[in-house]
Amino acid sequence: MAAFSDLSTDLIHEIFVQISDFNMLLAATLVCKKHRQIFQDHPKSIMRAAVKNLLGAAFTAAARLAVHKDNYDHYSKLPSEEHFNDIDWVPPKHLQPSLEKLANSSRILRDFYSQR
Repeated sequence: MAAFSDLSTDLIHEIFVQISDFNMLLAATLVCKKHRQIFQDHPKSIMRAAVKNLLGAAFTAAARLAVHKDNYDHYSKLPSEEHFNDIDWVPPKHLQPSLEKLANSSRILRDFYSQR
């Protein structure tokens, strides 16, 4: 029987970009050296995918709110929505808990307003 670690690098990368939880992503990267290396080779694309999977359509608004809450006294320096859509933007580690809370709030609102 083949082990998960025997999968190709590309396939493991594709699995990583489907993860929507930071703790699960961390656990997946700690499985073996190969997984850790895949994450180290593509950290921006994997982290960005995790955030987009976590937040869904609320990604840009939630990212702006998290940055605003982090720098609330520098509101005039808040980047535009286009800044967060740039492929190079990856949330700093200290914003991850805030983004997870916003994702939960977004999910609650989505579930509430989708009731028929």
